[in-house]
Amino acid sequence: MTEFYALLYLLSRNKKYYLYQDRIFLHLKQNKDKVFFELIAFIKDLDPLLLDQLFSNDLYDSLRMSSGENNYCAYGEDLYPLEFYLLTDPPLVFSYKGKPCWFNSLKLTVVGSRRPTLKSLQWMSLELPKLLARNSWVTVSGGAIGVDLYFHQLSLKSKCPTIVILPSGINKIYPLAIKNKEEDILKQGGCFLSEFMPHEEVKKYHFQHRNRLIAALNQFCLVIEAKEKSGSLITGHFVLELGKDLMVLPGHPMDLNFHGSHHLIKLGGTVFTSHIDLETLF
Repeated sequence: MTEFYALLYLLSRNKKYYLYQDRIFLHLKQNKDKVFFELIAFIKDLDPLLLDQLFSNDLYDSLRMSSGENNYCAYGEDLYPLEFYLLTDPPLVFSYKGKPCWFNSLKLTVVGSRRPTLKSLQWMSLELPKLLARNSWVTVSGGAIGVDLYFHQLSLKSKCPTIVILPSGINKIYPLAIKNKEEDILKQGGCFLSEFMPHEEVKKYHFQHRNRLIAALNQFCLVIEAKEKSGSLITGHFVLELGKDLMVLPGHPMDLNFHGSHHLIKLGGTVFTSHIDLETLF
């Protein structure tokens, strides 16, 4: 990792970062050449003590020396996903492994339960391949066991590049089930993406933080089986807050697995029961 990206990672995790966030974003948008010494001078002008804190952090040297087949992208760079600019708290820097396939294609996100019912999986097997066959899709999800993982698998079968947005560092792909699909995902033109430090292990609070990226990086999002207080419900809320199209697979009113889903429909989500329903959103 270059000194430039290492410094941005530490900056994004400093307590003073949010005091200067808007000015940092403006600097990066106006200076896309990634000159390390210009970044140092900018931070020094902002807050000399902040610069001292960054360079005294033991993680700085370990980040600089981190290796692997990873790529890095900072706010304002040409490869930075346009959808991330919609967020109130966009990532300052993120890493990715694979191809930056988020440009020039329609993107579909599917999220849902980690313990989906057999009927939901059967519905996915029947309807989603038909949907993916209708356009040149890039698919997006979080790699979790259940609906997420199954959607990545269906994407691979449909020859669609798929993006896995991780709750861990890019060198600590989680969970193991999606790690086992790494070769297939990369070979098909997909990628893994993470805003966490490369060697950072998964933590509980990472999931909700990660979900806002899953909600942003698409034109359409489909929720399958969201319970109350579930991660899928949180992602659905993010989608609606961003003004994006949210589709929801409905269930029986007495089925607890769908209580969050029905809540999203009441908030403005569109009922989605077959691949044909998507045509109404174009």
